[in-house]
Amino acid sequence: MPAVAPGPFGHLLLGNAREFRDHPLDLMMRCKREHGDVVRLRMGPVNLYLLFHPEHVGRVLEGGTFGRSDVASLFDPLLGGSMIIADGEPWRRQRQALAPTFARERLKQLAGRMRESALGLVARWEQARMQGREIDAQQEITRYALDVMAIYLVGRTFDAEESATISRAWYVCLQSMADRLSAMVPLPAWLPTPSMRRLVAATADISRIILKHVQERRQELKPEDRGDFLSILVHTPTPEGRKLTDAEILAEAKGLFLAGFDTVASAMSWTLHACTTHPEVQQKLRAEVRALPDGGGGAATADMPYFRRVFNEAIRLNPPLWIVDRKTQEDVELGGYTLPKGSNIITCPYVTHRDPAWWEDPLRFDPDRFLPSRSEHRPRYAHFPFGGGRMKCIGVGMAMMEAQILFAELLPRFRFELSPWHPVELEPTLVLRARGGLHLRLSAPADDGPALSQTQPPSALGETG
Repeated sequence: MPAVAPGPFGHLLLGNAREFRDHPLDLMMRCKREHGDVVRLRMGPVNLYLLFHPEHVGRVLEGGTFGRSDVASLFDPLLGGSMIIADGEPWRRQRQALAPTFARERLKQLAGRMRESALGLVARWEQARMQGREIDAQQEITRYALDVMAIYLVGRTFDAEESATISRAWYVCLQSMADRLSAMVPLPAWLPTPSMRRLVAATADISRIILKHVQERRQELKPEDRGDFLSILVHTPTPEGRKLTDAEILAEAKGLFLAGFDTVASAMSWTLHACTTHPEVQQKLRAEVRALPDGGGGAATADMPYFRRVFNEAIRLNPPLWIVDRKTQEDVELGGYTLPKGSNIITCPYVTHRDPAWWEDPLRFDPDRFLPSRSEHRPRYAHFPFGGGRMKCIGVGMAMMEAQILFAELLPRFRFELSPWHPVELEPTLVLRARGGLHLRLSAPADDGPALSQTQPPSALGETG
């Protein structure tokens, strides 16, 4: 008879809930080290199962007897009705409706406007470089990712007022959702706590702006598919032949913010962080960009194999989606242990990506791990930064496109160095971020000019020096 999975005992009443809330990455790394590939955590009165082995991860993400976990329900106040937290037949219908909006040919139509946003970031960074100021690259890249998401959603960047409102509201949403996810006993959404009231108000601000653009599409005298998300959803019938309602479009738009905004910004930030800590990588990337036929203008669809390897290695070590959750729909045996029906499961890319069983010297940054000759025998789910199976992130192609566009503009113009005044620390919230930002110093590439002096602490971007 299969045994009960092992795990740390923790507090007599709370179990491992407090440590999972305060130090989740350390806890899960310790669980893998001390208890193996299948671990049971006591979260107060309920059990939570951690799975680390690629075979088990693949079975969960690709299997038909696993669905969304109870964690997904905590997102209802923000993302209720969206594909991001849907399951079963509703998820299938929504995925089918949204898939055309991520088609490669449609994304290519938006590449020129994505590049314009990247050049706007370049201009701000060039001004900071000339003035000897540091930048918070994480904040700046998040702003770029918001611009790209706006281009994808409505065909252009948001105006200054819309952008400021959404940025402020989204930050409030993330903080409120992080509070709900880290609570040892999450309170019901209908309870008007201060955090929930802030979440409701912030969600309303975002909804108001999105619905304004939906109404603009509906009131067009000559309705047309402009290639952006809202045009497609407003004017294209579903497979059942009906038009989506405002509420359905709004739900999907808000879901895309979580799936394609903060996660992509995190991935690009950690890729830039890798450039700063490995100058030789930065130099090779710069050479690859300079060798492109049009100097980077066609980076959206260019073949940039070294950049892809660097990107993959950066999100191996620091995956934006540091946990991927599911729930058993029947009793399941994994690794010789029984997971009862209704058990919540967490797979953890952060831990699996650092397992020496699959990665030689796993803490070393080595993009060439992803060369075909070195990866062909590696299990498929030894690397799953975007999830996997039927619910794999729908926007992977878009994420790579906007990353290539941005780095093709940055690398020829700047050399990046970490600020000596702001150490980088991991912050595992909804996505894996750098706590307090990613502060960089900018200089011209070595063949174009000298590096900045590090004798004086510079002011941050947006502050007066």
